[in-house]
Amino acid sequence: MSHNNISNVSLNAFEGLLQLILVDLSNNNLTFIPPGAFATLVALQSINLSHNRLEKLENKTHGLFDDCLSIKKLDLSFNKIPFVTKLMFPEHRWIPYKLEEVNLSHNRMPVLTSGLLHGTKHLKRLNISHNIINDVRKYVLGNLTSLESLDISHNNLGNDKLRASRQARGLTIHLISHHKPLEHLQDD
Repeated sequence: MSHNNISNVSLNAFEGLLQLILVDLSNNNLTFIPPGAFATLVALQSINLSHNRLEKLENKTHGLFDDCLSIKKLDLSFNKIPFVTKLMFPEHRWIPYKLEEVNLSHNRMPVLTSGLLHGTKHLKRLNISHNIINDVRKYVLGNLTSLESLDISHNNLGNDKLRASRQARGLTIHLISHHKPLEHLQDD
């Protein structure tokens, strides 16, 4: 379904496709997808929504991916997403979501807040490069305990803005290029 000039997805678009494991809606004209659009896709493991015009992925009570019980990989790159909110990624204390990889590169995020910590307990790879990030809030990176690879390159970070609350053992961080000079991760 990529490259089809799709501008909206209805609530029942995927009804009956219980065994679908990949949805690729990249390179379309999506500006909003209603929560519940992926409701019947319990086997879905990968969603590619890159190269659209998405700004928001939830409403006040539900996230877009809440019903995706098997989701492992989300590609949200090349959109207009300004913030990661606490409802963006699926999380429930009785459902063992296993989201492992998120690509949020080439969006419009100026800051990483604690919203990134919701639903990312098992996150191994995070790409937030090519945003306008100039601040990472305290404890955000340090609490992503399963993270193995972080690409935060091509942002506006400096030593005084990048804060981690723990040593990132085993974490590969791509952040050196195209930043203000960085010397190390600063523990607060």
